[in-house]
Amino acid sequence: SSLAFIWEDPGFWTGVPDEEGLEGRSTWPLIAILPEAVECKSFTLTVTDACNTAGKLRFGRLFIGMGYQFSHNAEKFSLTNETETEVKAARSGAEHFYRQETYRVVRGDFEYLPFEEVTRKVDAWARRAGIDREVFIVTNPTRDNAMMQWSFMGRFKSLSSLEQQYYDLGNTGFEIKELLG
Repeated sequence: SSLAFIWEDPGFWTGVPDEEGLEGRSTWPLIAILPEAVECKSFTLTVTDACNTAGKLRFGRLFIGMGYQFSHNAEKFSLTNETETEVKAARSGAEHFYRQETYRVVRGDFEYLPFEEVTRKVDAWARRAGIDREVFIVTNPTRDNAMMQWSFMGRFKSLSSLEQQYYDLGNTGFEIKELLG
């Protein structure tokens, strides 16, 4: 919880400690996808950990959100690592770096989707999230080993256009930039 941090701590607003505070602890997300859509006013999470001798657990954050799955796979899908690190060159040619943390970006292009899906579901998803709200992307929930690398909390980098390719088919895409704690 954010209350565990002092006001000046970089993790105060997100509830996530910096690298020093995470030493020796796992920070991978625990992802649970429900088999069916659930609508409720409240949600109870019960965790059982027989190996936990302390008798308590700490969660940095719990994200419960609406799910959406495209009707078919992306034509192109990529994961890149990007950075905002600045490079300044001195007159002598020596380079000086103002390092920023590296973040992941997932890009997906979806072609030949049913046009109704593009205009109703995809458009509603993008309009609701905008570029300022958080989304949690899970690219392939059936592959446990890759799911951790390709799944993260992020925001849309930009809102992609919705295209009508043929009479009843549409195209769209997205870029989601990882949020850093």
